[in-house]
Amino acid sequence: MKGVKKLFVFLSISFIFLFLGCNKEKNSLVKQFGINSYYFLGLNELKENNQEEAIRMFQKGIRKSDDFFARKCMEEITFLGNPSQRVSMALHFAEKYKDTDAVLRAVQELTTIEDYDKIISITSKYPCDYNSELTKLKLNAVVNKQRKDFAGEIEDWFLH
Repeated sequence: MKGVKKLFVFLSISFIFLFLGCNKEKNSLVKQFGINSYYFLGLNELKENNQEEAIRMFQKGIRKSDDFFARKCMEEITFLGNPSQRVSMALHFAEKYKDTDAVLRAVQELTTIEDYDKIISITSKYPCDYNSELTKLKLNAVVNKQRKDFAGEIEDWFLH
């Protein structure tokens, strides 16, 4: 009986320390980063393979964090969820930021679902620096759609 009681006490104390330890880490991040802590909390949730909670943290970060961390939160969400969720968030990301990195992220997700028309549309809609991966994905979409402007796209890429 004494062994069972000692085991119960040991497990209870271990559980309390484990629970308080996680809480302490969370509180430390909140103290250190304030409203920008949602990004780091989301990353911690990802590390613990808790994707739903990570998405929740990143969504809070998008609404409440400073611009830099709000963007980082939105970018992280583009890697999470099912393909349609990732595409939707990546398109929203590109629409909001309209820069090469955001457009590239959207095009990468569109490539996974082979939406070549949307790739051509989005790369034409936003003026982007000539990024080699973005150009490769755009040319791949033009080839897959067997578009007649492929020669013009190749010429443009080589000259610029």
